[in-house]
Order: sequence, then C-alpha cells, then structure tokens
Amino acid sequence: AYVSLNNPIKVMNLKLVNTWSCNRRITVTFYLEPVMGTTRSEMQQYIVSEFNTSGKALMARNTYNSEFREKVLFLAASREPNGLTTDRTEFLGRQGSYSNPAALGRVGLSGTVCSGLDTCFTMQIMIWIGPGEEKEVTFLLGQGENMENALDLIKQNMIRAQEGTVLTDVTAFWDDLLGKVHVETPDT
Repeated sequence: AYVSLNNPIKVMNLKLVNTWSCNRRITVTFYLEPVMGTTRSEMQQYIVSEFNTSGKALMARNTYNSEFREKVLFLAASREPNGLTTDRTEFLGRQGSYSNPAALGRVGLSGTVCSGLDTCFTMQIMIWIGPGEEKEVTFLLGQGENMENALDLIKQNMIRAQEGTVLTDVTAFWDDLLGKVHVETPDT
C-alpha cells in the first residue's frame, strides 16, 4: 500500500500465490467507512453512493458538507467485483462486529447501493488460482474534484498502478529525498 506522488490516490496491490497442489478460490474483501466531513455519525446520512460500471468503482458524494460538495470519493478495483454493498449493517451484522463481520460468514453480498443508510464501501472479488499460479488485484482509493475527474483518475492510474510505475515513482522520490544525508560513525 502506498500513495501516489501526484494524485489524491492510495494504491493497494495484493499478490496471491497458490502454493497448494489443487485449485483455490479466494475471496478478497475490501471494507471502509467513508466520512466526507467531520464525523461518521454526523455525515453518514448525507453520503450519496453509486456504482460506476465503467470504472469498476464505488463512488460517493456528500453535497451537504460545503467542503465536499463537488468532490467524489471512489474505491476502484482492477477486477470485476463479484459482490458489493454500501450497507454497513449488511456487512457487519446487527451487532456491528469488526472482528467477525456477518458477511464473511456467508457467500456473497446483496449489491445494495443506496443512500441514507449507515454507509460503508464493501467490495468483494473472487479469484480462482490454479496450483503454482499467481494472481494480483489492485484497489485504488481516492478523491476526485468531481465525477469526471474521479473517473479520469481511475482510468489514468489503474494501469500505471498495475504496471508498477506509480510505485517506482514513489520509491525514486523517497530514495532521492532520504539519500541526501549520509552519516558515518565509528560505531559499526
């Protein structure tokens, strides 16, 4: 996980390797609670969510908060999601347990994407991996100035993130910044 140098995006790359001698099915689940304001309890009722099929992304706006009126929060995936929901109660369950979310005890999510609920972003991606096979999934979490900008950020950065060029840029920046100071002491 790392953040882009030039864009308001956090990149999360997950590499899965099947070391078993049989096929495996792995379900990758990403969960977050958007705030888009001061506190989640104050803002959750004003967050308007939608799913954008072209960007494979959950999107959210909070027009109630003047700082976020035009801005669009997004969670995008490099693979087509098999399930998603923006209903926190569906994912966590009635008791709201983070340590044992109800949705992980069953197969699939309802696909509920609506406003006015106790909002969350939950996306599940099912990956089949053969013996010795390796597969990756990339998530982008970010914020665009508006819907068009958010979709552009996803389009521009998803391929770069999968190729590793975003990470290369970040690594080069930090190597350059931190490599300017060299200290030698008699103590090895």
